Amino acid sequence: MRHRAGYSVPSGRPCSRSLGSRYGSSGDGPSCPPHDVRLAFGVFVVHFVFNLGRSAVFFGMQEIGRGLAVIGLLWVLIVATMWAFDRVDRRAALLLVPYLSWVCFAAYLNYRFWVLN
Repeated sequence: MRHRAGYSVPSGRPCSRSLGSRYGSSGDGPSCPPHDVRLAFGVFVVHFVFNLGRSAVFFGMQEIGRGLAVIGLLWVLIVATMWAFDRVDRRAALLLVPYLSWVCFAAYLNYRFWVLN
């Protein structure tokens, strides 16, 4: 969808390419390099796989020690996802802060389970 002549474009909108083809064809406003968007998506997918893996290891297989190792890797991947998202849109990275906090709390609980058992 193209902007009509004379319309003002808000300065806080995300990169054109991060919104898909509907806004990517507008030709005006900020633009993200396509490799930044691909990188952010790729890191997110890897992080998501580890997130599913953590649940499978901790809850499914009931491997507390391995679950702690996976959650440690998951923490690193969340930080990497935040870094990659920040390259596209800082707001997307900031939206992951509560999730990172929750994973820190889950890691603490996982560690306490490991110590107690």
